Amino acid sequence: MHAAVCRAERADHAEPAPAHDCSCGIHAWYEPCPTLSWAATRHLVAGAVALWGEIELHPFGMRAARGMIVALALPPWSGTKPRRIVEMAAALEVDAVPARQLEAVALEHGAPIPPGMAPEPRASRAAYALERRLAEAESGWRPSSLVSRMRSPD
Repeated sequence: MHAAVCRAERADHAEPAPAHDCSCGIHAWYEPCPTLSWAATRHLVAGAVALWGEIELHPFGMRAARGMIVALALPPWSGTKPRRIVEMAAALEVDAVPARQLEAVALEHGAPIPPGMAPEPRASRAAYALERRLAEAESGWRPSSLVSRMRSPD
């Protein structure tokens, strides 16, 4: 189990992570993005997490106060990276599964965000990320219509 702690250099909030006007918290997408983890890099790995406590919902993902990794996805080839993922999963005491099984394993540990809870996306994930960065850089403002907050049971 991990508890989010704000380490942002410009953080000036007293509230615990995830603070609304900060980027702190444990980040996760709603849908797995396994192709990203299979990019030609050794650093990215797809997986499933369980989140709870204070959660801030965004159009494409969320930030939470607490979370834990429940599974890691294996890429569709053999070699060094899949072996390392299996080793990491064993060390974390979680499953290493083919990406197509990731959702089923995640559902053994919790439920997805109910439909209609998260704000509707207005653009693609990339366009949304760019819009957020520009807005934050200009004034620190984040459109409240793009954020929902919820509290899950501890």
